[in-house]
Amino acid sequence: MPLTLAGSPLLRHTDSSNATHHVRRFLTPLLGIPLATEEMEEEDHQGTLTLWFHKNKNENGNVSDKVYGVSNCHILRKNPTVDYNHAVGSPMEHVRVCGMHQFQRCLNEITEAIADHCAIAELWTRDIARLRAKEKQDAANAKAIMDKGDLLEKEIVAVANLVGIIDGSMGK
Repeated sequence: MPLTLAGSPLLRHTDSSNATHHVRRFLTPLLGIPLATEEMEEEDHQGTLTLWFHKNKNENGNVSDKVYGVSNCHILRKNPTVDYNHAVGSPMEHVRVCGMHQFQRCLNEITEAIADHCAIAELWTRDIARLRAKEKQDAANAKAIMDKGDLLEKEIVAVANLVGIIDGSMGK
């Protein structure tokens, strides 16, 4: 059953070295995007997007910007044994990327990742403060401060990128 996709764009796929790689997977345009219909999301009944395809030309013969997704009908309807017929004038049946239960689980994963990176950043901050407080400052100490500063910066960037997924400023 083809689906016309509408709404906010999905996030770009990232390399596994990106701190957001694992938690953003449910909002990237890859196979396996979780889907839920309005009708079935209260029961947390979900499936996944199976296939993407692009419509080459629109009704006027121009290049189309429409992208469609395919999923199994048992994901989209309570009774998959009955053929779907859309009657003119009947309300649209919206399919969402993630139901609310799945979306909340994913937000919780992002929140946990932010907390983990903040905890590590706090450890690097304490280590840097301890190293700076030493009476004897030598080249090894200066290098350790610089190295830990680089690690701290990576954690700060990771937190900012993860927060960016939540507030919508990341990956557009």
